[in-house]
Amino acid sequence: MRLRDRRHREFAQALKAAKLDGVGLTPHKLRHTAASLAITSGSGVTPVQAMDSDRTRATARLPALAGV
Repeated sequence: MRLRDRRHREFAQALKAAKLDGVGLTPHKLRHTAASLAITSGSGVTPVQAMDSDRTRATARLPALAGV
């Protein structure tokens, strides 16, 4: 079994156990939500970049600048 398939199945099981299945949550969406919340609550850009490694310094600031 591929690791990606296993992760997808385990994430789906966790969503179902939390009664959140069917609301459109994905690991990717949760990761970006965490980064946006960290920025808006005052975390610096550098720690957020370490947490969310696919963002550049410029794009990591966008949610905070947009008031998200």
